[in-house]
Amino acid sequence: MEIKKVLLTLVIVVFCSFCTFAQDTKALPIPKYGPFYAEVIRSLDPTNPMYLAIDAGMRGHGPHFFWMDEMKAKGIKHASFKVAFVWFSGNFSMIKAVRSTYLRNYFVFSDPINDPKMTRSDLELQLQGEAESRAIDEARWFLIDRPRRNEPICGTLYEEIFDDERLPIFSTSSIKLLPTCDGQKEDE
Repeated sequence: MEIKKVLLTLVIVVFCSFCTFAQDTKALPIPKYGPFYAEVIRSLDPTNPMYLAIDAGMRGHGPHFFWMDEMKAKGIKHASFKVAFVWFSGNFSMIKAVRSTYLRNYFVFSDPINDPKMTRSDLELQLQGEAESRAIDEARWFLIDRPRRNEPICGTLYEEIFDDERLPIFSTSSIKLLPTCDGQKEDE
């Protein structure tokens, strides 16, 4: 009988200490961001799309590309590319980055970097290639179920490229299909 009392007491003590431990851990604040994300969040306005994405829990998981280091060295955090495409009979007949904007901070278009050395530089060509590759994937996903027809489908989309693989990849605008393919002109 004595052993049963000791075991019962031991079970109660262990159970109570576990309950106390569980309550204590719930009371402790759990950090929402790691150090990297906290630093990014501190640098942004709460209405910034990157702030909102990180705050919502989005994270990057891609590989680290060497052009990310080059972007950091040049003070570029965000490169935005307007990409034009022509889709005909289930394939792309043209996809090309037609405009680029380089930014000092994520989604802050009011302070672009205007460096003439970036035009046709190795970094710009690498970033254009990445933007066009992403645009192919995004536009194909959007267009693949469209019925085949005898005229091309033309449009534009924006691809956002960031300086760190830990940041989420996302777009803030959808694909815009153009009424005609005449010179790929679009109302800005």
